[in-house]
Amino acid sequence: MALPHTREPVLTHPPHLVVETVSPDDEPAEMLAKIADYLKFGVPHIWIPDPYKHTLQEADCEGLRACPDLTVETDLVGRVDFRELFAEVDEPSE
Repeated sequence: MALPHTREPVLTHPPHLVVETVSPDDEPAEMLAKIADYLKFGVPHIWIPDPYKHTLQEADCEGLRACPDLTVETDLVGRVDFRELFAEVDEPSE
């Protein structure tokens, strides 16, 4: 199933979900500022996977929390298991 998307050059409506993948040079304060901006814009679901540390966090209007089982879910997207995605990233290229 393809999710509906928009071709707006500048978003005027918040998306259902933002996935903000952590990179090695990301500073915690910068990540928190991005998350605050997404929440202020009205994004209801924010997932923050860290493929280097194999951790996952989720943010919404209720706050920021760790997801120790590495799974997250929304009604529109369904359940996503980041263990599988992290394993794919870890596999050596041929």
